[in-house]
Amino acid sequence: MLSLRLFLMCVLFSPILLVAKDRILTKSGTRIICNVTKTDSLNVYFDFTNKNDDEVSTYILNAQIELIELNFDKRLPRVRSEDELAKIKIKREKKALIKSEPLPRLMLGLGNGVNFQTGFCGVAARITFSDHVSLHPVFGISVWGNKYSLNIQYNKRDNGGLFYGMGYTYCSGLEDVFIELNTPNLEEKTYVDFLALNTTNIYMGYEFKIGRINSLSLHWGYALNFDDDPWTVNSITKNSVVSDTPSYTENTISKDTNNILKILQPGGLIIGIIFNFGVYN
Repeated sequence: MLSLRLFLMCVLFSPILLVAKDRILTKSGTRIICNVTKTDSLNVYFDFTNKNDDEVSTYILNAQIELIELNFDKRLPRVRSEDELAKIKIKREKKALIKSEPLPRLMLGLGNGVNFQTGFCGVAARITFSDHVSLHPVFGISVWGNKYSLNIQYNKRDNGGLFYGMGYTYCSGLEDVFIELNTPNLEEKTYVDFLALNTTNIYMGYEFKIGRINSLSLHWGYALNFDDDPWTVNSITKNSVVSDTPSYTENTISKDTNNILKILQPGGLIIGIIFNFGVYN
């Protein structure tokens, strides 16, 4: 029975005994996972497994060794040399310094969004007047024509982070916009003019600093529109699908077309994104 237990222990624990358990760190930065077998005043002798899974016995000069870790466990954090720690400290301090530096006072950006000042494509400027206040003139293109916006923004930090803002947007409108509506009972073709209108924007967001002078801003808020039915109907052509009634014209758009215009009309929930490039510090 004792022999059986001894045999099982050897089978179970032999992989552990064969795995390299020591590590040698050379002054050149090389790490050697091995089994140290012998040391003397000049050399350290060890066994290791090469890329071909062959067991190799060799040695290294003591003068080449920075550190020897006996009974090394890969699951434990590795011990770094003083040079490595110094390099890591310098890198972290440099990264922290870049992160703490204020964003440039003049930035230009590209953005898009829904009910956003840039429309679905636009350019924006970020002009910082103080550590916390910035002015944002914006030009964009939307389904309601060109957009011209001016916003003032309070930034909790000068290097990115949370911000709050409000502004004003003027939409130029469009002429002779064609809207076609097809329902099971009716086909309706409408030409309308989108009238110029204004929105008041209240928003907040978060600005992520990228590198030293760039940033990515996420915006969300609400655009208030106080204009009811800001469009003029030029012509309406209707055709009944379920009867032989010929096409006819009316001056009143259907409820479905009216709903489409309400959806296209500026105003409502704001969701937007702007990527800013630093121009002048």
